Amino acid sequence: MNKHCVNWSPDEDAFLENNYLSMSYRQIGEQLGRSEKSVGRRKAYLRLPNKQSTSQHTHCLSSHPIYRLWTTIKTRCENPNTCNYHRYGARGISVCEAWRNDFTVFYEWCMANGWEKGLQIDRINNDLGYCPENCRFCTNQANNQNRSNNKMNEDKVRLMKAMRKCGDITLRELGQMFGIDKSTASEICSGILWGNVE
Repeated sequence: MNKHCVNWSPDEDAFLENNYLSMSYRQIGEQLGRSEKSVGRRKAYLRLPNKQSTSQHTHCLSSHPIYRLWTTIKTRCENPNTCNYHRYGARGISVCEAWRNDFTVFYEWCMANGWEKGLQIDRINNDLGYCPENCRFCTNQANNQNRSNNKMNEDKVRLMKAMRKCGDITLRELGQMFGIDKSTASEICSGILWGNVE
């Protein structure tokens, strides 16, 4: 039997497994009273994966929809070559440091704050960035109502619906008055869009 297999307690193995990514072998050795070389050999014996560079993930969630969401929000805020950069990064929209630097922090926030497949992340205030205080999950419809280029707001929707109830104005005329197309005016008046506003 390999000499690195003996004299290691289950607690020592657990400490090594839980800390080898964040601590050096020397630091682990100091904690366990073992040499740096012994820690490295034990890690190899336990077949623990090698440390990955900070640009690589260590969470086994790279195929999860939340991981794709995380990369998308970072890209739109940080990469001037992406097609939507002018709507995000160029406007000063950024991702908070905690989320930008650690996917697992973002993932845990998502899971604790209502993420479900099919929902979108929405910035409550479109002039602020992606951070826990300014984000929520919502439907595509609600997210579209909160866009910075949206021409409608609750007051305009109420006015439009009231004018339509009077019955003497067409959807085309409403659309022209509010700077939207006829089909959008129809969806607002029928409650498909802005259904939460009476």
